[in-house]
Amino acid sequence: MAIEAPISKFRKTNFKFYIGICLLAAIIFAYDGYLSKYKWSLRYSFYKKQVLDNDGKPTHTMIFNRKAPPFFLAGAAFFAVFLYLIKDND
Repeated sequence: MAIEAPISKFRKTNFKFYIGICLLAAIIFAYDGYLSKYKWSLRYSFYKKQVLDNDGKPTHTMIFNRKAPPFFLAGAAFFAVFLYLIKDND
């Protein structure tokens, strides 16, 4: 006779935590990559250092900040789908 354990609440909470971390990272990197170029931005000094002081060519840090948000959103979507799939196994 086999014993089946249900998915623990701890594991479900971890997936919610991972979704939140991915969304937060996407927001932070998108802000630094796309909105820091405006003077009203609180991170204009970052843009100035990464792009303007580099003869208008973005550094590798700025390129990463511009390309990373879609991957973090995809990660959040992956964890959300996985959470939805295991949520029905209660």
